[in-house]
Amino acid sequence: MDYDYNSEYNDEDDFDEIKRIVPDTSAIIEGNVEKIINEKGLNYPEIIIPEAVIAELEHQANNQRPTGIRGLENIKKLQDLAEIGKLSIRITGRRPTKFEKDNAKLGEIDGLIQDVAKDELALLLTSD
Repeated sequence: MDYDYNSEYNDEDDFDEIKRIVPDTSAIIEGNVEKIINEKGLNYPEIIIPEAVIAELEHQANNQRPTGIRGLENIKKLQDLAEIGKLSIRITGRRPTKFEKDNAKLGEIDGLIQDVAKDELALLLTSD
């Protein structure tokens, strides 16, 4: 599990101060959001899921790819945790354009996700 830091977070000792996490698609698929919350003992973090992540997972699930289905199931688990008060969850950003979807392998979708993390001053969580 990799952690990309914005200037607000400069070393792993700062995990107790993390308030906002933006997971990318790989982190959602691998279930790493829940893992980091449990491993680091984070207290009621805000999980900010970019619309680009939702769109990518829906596309994969619609094409019967197990990764997309697993990712959507993991988002449901996060919503369940929000319902019992373990975290808050918010979906933001914009859905990718056709051009961005067609060029996902060139980093177009990743760029949208990184923009959300930057705009939100949040930790970008990735499994890539």
